[in-house]
Amino acid sequence: KASKSIRAPTLVRNLIVTEERHESRSRRGIFGDIVDLAKMAQSPRRGFGRSPEETTSAPSLLQYPSFPIREKPLDEHHVDVVVTWHCESIEWLSDILPELSGQMTIILLHKVDESDLTKPECRPNIPTTSLDIKYVRLPNIGRDTHSPFFYINNHYETLSRQTLFMQAGHHYTVSNSWIPSAQGYESNAEALNHFVRLALETDPSFLPIMPTLNGQPILFVDRDSNDNREEQDRGDPPTLKKFDACAHDIPNRVRETHRILFGVSPCPMKTFPFVPGFQFSVRNDMIHARAKSIWEGIEKLTYGRCSDIGYAIERLSINLFNSSEVVSSPDTWDVPLYCKDDERPYFDEPFDASVAHGFWSKYWKCSDDDHGGVSKTKRLGSPAYVPSVSCGGHTAKNCGECPGGNGESWCNGDCDWDASTDTCAVSPSRLHHAYTSLIKNRLFQPVVDEHGEYVNVILVRSPFATKEQEDMYERYKDEILFLGIMSMEAYPLRSPNPHAQQFVPEDYISRFSGWLNMYRNPEAIFPPDIPFIQMSHSDFSVLDINYEDEVAQGKHDKSYDFIYYMTNTEDEVQSNCTGWGSFAKNWPLAKQAMDIMCREMDYTGIVMGIVDSHGESCDLPPSCSEKVLKVQYANYFESLDYMRQSKFLLLPQVYDASPRVAVEAMSLNLPLLMNSEIVGGWKYINEQTGEFFRDDMSDFRDSLAKLMSNLDTYSPRSYVNTNYGSKKAGAKLRSFVEEHFADRVILPKRSELLIPSEPIAASGVADTSQDSPETISIKSFVVGTHESQFKDFVQANLGSEGEFNWVHGENGWDQHVADEWVGLAGGPTFDVSTYKPFEKDQFGPHAAGCYMSHYKLIQHLDEVGEHSHLASAASSAYIVFEDDARCIRGWQNEVLKTMTALPDDWDILFFGGRPISYFHKFNGTKPGTSTPSSLRHDICSGMFGKARGPLAPDGSRNISNHDPYWRASYLVHTHAYAVNPRRIEHVLKVLEGKQGHEPIDARFAKAMDSGMLAAYMTPENICEQSSLMSDYTPNWDGLNPQPWLGHFGFPQEAVKQHPGIHEAHMWGRILLDGEDSPACVGVY
Repeated sequence: KASKSIRAPTLVRNLIVTEERHESRSRRGIFGDIVDLAKMAQSPRRGFGRSPEETTSAPSLLQYPSFPIREKPLDEHHVDVVVTWHCESIEWLSDILPELSGQMTIILLHKVDESDLTKPECRPNIPTTSLDIKYVRLPNIGRDTHSPFFYINNHYETLSRQTLFMQAGHHYTVSNSWIPSAQGYESNAEALNHFVRLALETDPSFLPIMPTLNGQPILFVDRDSNDNREEQDRGDPPTLKKFDACAHDIPNRVRETHRILFGVSPCPMKTFPFVPGFQFSVRNDMIHARAKSIWEGIEKLTYGRCSDIGYAIERLSINLFNSSEVVSSPDTWDVPLYCKDDERPYFDEPFDASVAHGFWSKYWKCSDDDHGGVSKTKRLGSPAYVPSVSCGGHTAKNCGECPGGNGESWCNGDCDWDASTDTCAVSPSRLHHAYTSLIKNRLFQPVVDEHGEYVNVILVRSPFATKEQEDMYERYKDEILFLGIMSMEAYPLRSPNPHAQQFVPEDYISRFSGWLNMYRNPEAIFPPDIPFIQMSHSDFSVLDINYEDEVAQGKHDKSYDFIYYMTNTEDEVQSNCTGWGSFAKNWPLAKQAMDIMCREMDYTGIVMGIVDSHGESCDLPPSCSEKVLKVQYANYFESLDYMRQSKFLLLPQVYDASPRVAVEAMSLNLPLLMNSEIVGGWKYINEQTGEFFRDDMSDFRDSLAKLMSNLDTYSPRSYVNTNYGSKKAGAKLRSFVEEHFADRVILPKRSELLIPSEPIAASGVADTSQDSPETISIKSFVVGTHESQFKDFVQANLGSEGEFNWVHGENGWDQHVADEWVGLAGGPTFDVSTYKPFEKDQFGPHAAGCYMSHYKLIQHLDEVGEHSHLASAASSAYIVFEDDARCIRGWQNEVLKTMTALPDDWDILFFGGRPISYFHKFNGTKPGTSTPSSLRHDICSGMFGKARGPLAPDGSRNISNHDPYWRASYLVHTHAYAVNPRRIEHVLKVLEGKQGHEPIDARFAKAMDSGMLAAYMTPENICEQSSLMSDYTPNWDGLNPQPWLGHFGFPQEAVKQHPGIHEAHMWGRILLDGEDSPACVGVY
C-alpha cells in the first residue's frame, strides 16, 4: 500500500460547483428547463483526509470558474485520472503505487446533493495517501457520462497529455471473473496501476480500461435481437462481447443519438462497439480534434432531464474520441425521439426485435433492406475499434488477412510470410510496445532499417541524466536490445570538461550488451565479454548530393581558406565563449590556430556559431578581425553552403565524439586539418583526406603548409563514399547485431541495413544532434496505378526504389470506387460506363480514382502512424507524389529547408502545383477602352482590385522568392505535397466532408481558402507534372527551382468586357510584389 504519511494540505484541492454554473449555459437547452436543485450552501475545506463539510468557508472563493486544476498544460508524461464518484468506497486510492504520484493527478468529481451528505457512506472522506488529489463537488444530476464532458470543458486548454476516465465503483467488466482467460483487474487500484503506466509508456490515442486477450482490449456491443445468437456471433473476434437485447431497445436509441450528433442517416448503421462504464484513457489531441463547442453541447445533453441519453453517449465513446467522423454543429441537434414523453416508443418484454425494427425503419424512412438492425439476412457488424497490424503498405485486422489473396508480397510490416504453411503470421521482429515511448527521450537513440521502420534496437548515447531514464532502461533491458554509442564527449569515459555531466564510467562500460566504439584502444576499455564495433554515428553522415552538378553550377567556388564550427554559443557569448561548447570544440586552441593563419599566412575563414541572437559574438584574435566572417548558428542547409565556399575544415577539438561535420565536409570534398589527440574521428585522416597536427601546436605550421600544398591531390569525397555512408555502415551494423545478438533481437527479414537516426539527408532519416539544429524525418510515397510508371518516376528523379514507397492507386473506372467516392464526399451517384475511356472529367471516374487514392493513403498513414518513427519525431512529414511528378535534383533539401521554417501547426505543404489568384472586382470599363496588351497595366491600375493569392509569412501580399515559405490561399494539383503527421486528422476531415464529390485539388483549395486547412507552399516550384513540362516549362534544366506559374481568375463581367481576358482563368507567372512599381495597386 501507499505510504500513509501526510503531505502538504494543498495536495487535495476542494471545490464546489453548483447547478448555477450550468444555469447560464444550459438552463434552456434542447430538453427544455433543467431540473432545479437546492443550492449547495456548504463549501469544503482545503484539507487532506478530512470531510469538506467540517467548515463553512465562503463558497464564492471555491465555485466555478475556480474549477480548472491548472493554468497551463503539463509536459507529455502525465495522466489526469478523472473519477466520477457518488457514494462508493474510495479506499482503493490507498493501494495505488506511490511511484505514480509524480506522473498522475486524481480528480474526484463527487456528485452528491444535500440529502446524500446525510448518509455516512456519501460523505467525502478521502484516504490519506501520497497521491496528488483534487476534490470537486458537483450537483447530483446527469448520469456518470456527464462528468467527463464537464471536466473536458473546464480544462480544454489545459488538458494533460492523457486523461483517464473511470468510475469510483469497480465496474465488473474490468475484472476477469467473467472471462478467466483474459487479463483482468480485480480493483480500481490494480487497473490504474497497470493502465496509467501503459498510457505513460505508449501514449495511445485511445486506451480502453478493459481486460485484454492477447494484448487486445475486450469491447462490447448491444444485440439488436436475442434470436439466432450462434449465427450472429459466427466470425466475431474473441475480444468482442455482447449485451442481450431488452425492451429498452438500446441499439436503436444509440442510432438515434448518432443521427443527431453526426448528422447522417441511422438506417445503414450497425451496432456500435464501446467500452462499458465509459472508462478509458484518451490523448489530448483526440479531444482537441473536435471544437470545444462540440464537447459543451454533449455536456448539455448529458446534463438534461433525459437520463437515458447517458447510455447512448456511453455507446458512442469510440466514435467521439477515437475517430475522425465529423460531428454536426450543436445548433443543428434536435431532441432524440426516446426523450420526448409524448412520442417515445415503448416495447414490451419479452422483447420483439422485429417490432422495434419496424417502428424505427418507418420513423427514419429507411428502405426495407436499409436498416442496420434486425434482419434475417444481416449479421451484426464488426467493431469500429478493431486493433490492426501494419502489413507494410496497408493495414489489416490481423496478419492472416494481410495478403488478401495476393501472396507473400503483401505480407510485410508487423508480419512475416511462413513458407511452410503459406500463411502470413505475426513477425517475431514486431516492434516492442514501449519503443516509441522510450525514444521520446533524447538519451535513447532509435535505429531504423532502410525502409524507415524502427527495429527493436536502441542506442544509449550519454549517461543517464535522471532516475527516470535509468528506470526505463532497467525495465526494458531484457526485452529490447540496448547498445552503447559514443556520441557525447568522452562517454563512456569521463571528460575533463568542467561543464560536463559527472558520472562513474564503471557504471556504463559493462552495462550495455555491446558498444559502437570510437576509441583507438577499445580492448583496454571493455572487458572481453562485451562485443564492440569500430563505428560512430558520423559514419552514416555522408551527404547524398550530385557533386559534379554543384561544381558546374559554381556552388563550390572558394571564397574562404578555412571553416571552423563552434557548438551553438547562445548562452556562452557573454562569458567570451567559456562554457561546455567552448571546451568541447576547443575554442582556445581554435583561436591560436586562427591567429597563425590570419597573421602569418593572411588566410581568410568562417567561424560558425559564435554570434548570439542579439548580434553579440565571441572575440576573435585581432589579426582575424577583417579576415574571418563570424556567423550566427545557421540552419543546416546554410551551414553546408558556407562549407562549400571553404577550402578545408579546421578541427582543433579533443573531447569530441567523432564530429559529424567531418564526414559532411569530406562529402563536399573538403580535406580536414585535425587535432591528433581527438578521441573520436581520428580514423578519417589518411593521405586522401587531410592532415593531423599536435595538440601543443608544435607542428601546426608544417601540417598546414602540407595541407595547402596538396589541396588538389586530396580526394576526401571519393574516400568517404567508398568507405562510409548509410548503406555501407548500415550493413556493417546489421552484421554486428546478427553475429553477437541473434538470441536477443530478431530483425525484419525484408531489410538489410540498420541505421541510427541521421542528420537531414535524402534518405529521409533524421537526427537530433547538436550538429543539426533542426530535426526532420520524412517518408516518401508515390501514388500510381502501374509499377512501371513508379520505376519511371524513380529513374527520372534520380532516386532509388528504397527511398520511395510505391502505393497502388484506386481505379476510378471501377464502379465500386466511384460509389465509395460519392459515399465519402457526398453528391449524386454516377455510372462510370457513361464516360469515354480515359476521359478526364473533373466529376467523373478519373477524379474518383485520384481522390480515393490520396484519401486511402492518408487514411492508412493515420492508422499506422504510431508504428512509425515519424509519429514521435520532433518534426516530421509524409511526402506524397503522383507518379508523373518530376522534381529538381536535390528536391529534398529544398523541401526540408522550407519545413524547418514552417510554424508547428502546419497541415499541408505544396511544392508543386498551380497557385490561383482571384480578382473579385471590375469597375465596368467599357469595351474598347482596354486592349489585350494593356491587361497588365489595367491590373496595376486597380481595375480588378487586389487579388487574393499566395501570402507572405506575415500574411501580406508582399511575397518574395527569398521568403522561407508562402501561405497557400488557393492552389490546385496534387502531384507533390507533404502532410504533417501530427495534424493529419485535419487533412482527413477536409476529405471526409460531405460537400459533394469533386476533384481532390478543388477540395483542398476550398479548404485552404476558407481557413479549414493550414496550407503552405515553397517560395518556388520544386516539382512539375511530366505531361505539362513541354507546355509550361520547356526550358527547365531540372536543376533549379522555377517561379510559380499562376492561374488568375476574373469576375465574369470582366471576362465579357475586357478583350485581354479570353476565358475566366488565365495562365501566367505569379508576380512577386517587388516586381511591381509603387504605382501598381492591383498586385497578384
